[in-house]
Amino acid sequence: MERMLSAIQRRIVDVKPNEFRALWLGFAFHFLILTGYYITRPIRDSIGASNMEALPWMFTATLIAMLIANVAFAAIVARMSRRKFVPLAYGFFIFVFGLFFIAMQTRPAPEQMWINRGFFVWVSVFNLFNTAVFWAFMTDLFTVEQGKRLYGFIAVGGTLGAICGAYITKHFVRDIGPANLLIIAAA
Repeated sequence: MERMLSAIQRRIVDVKPNEFRALWLGFAFHFLILTGYYITRPIRDSIGASNMEALPWMFTATLIAMLIANVAFAAIVARMSRRKFVPLAYGFFIFVFGLFFIAMQTRPAPEQMWINRGFFVWVSVFNLFNTAVFWAFMTDLFTVEQGKRLYGFIAVGGTLGAICGAYITKHFVRDIGPANLLIIAAA
């Protein structure tokens, strides 16, 4: 059975026997990070649509946050190995989603507007770094030749993750609420 699956996989992607594990881990990693993003993206977009008067300010805040985050990112990456940085970065993303979950669940209604606006900015910044950290890790993991053969398959994992994340949000947001979806995205 295992040989049959290997033969089928080799017809789909030109993978060498020593690359199977890394290929599937890259596929699963990309699936998970885009599932998380596509769970939060519709929540962010609905916040933007419900705050049209504040949208220009939220985009300005996003720009400023990205500039600050980019400087911090560059400083941290220059001093830390990818082996330490990648888990630290995704741990930080998960932690911030946890903070937003707690704030959305516990803070009074008058504060929710500011929490929502902060969430709008955070998800926009998160999207940039979520993707950048992932692909930087992949370029460290694979050679240029391997990337040419394997990145298409890994990208399919991200596409399926995007579909899965959007599906989760569409089918569960009314039943469990946006804040609870953040826990799913963090997981």
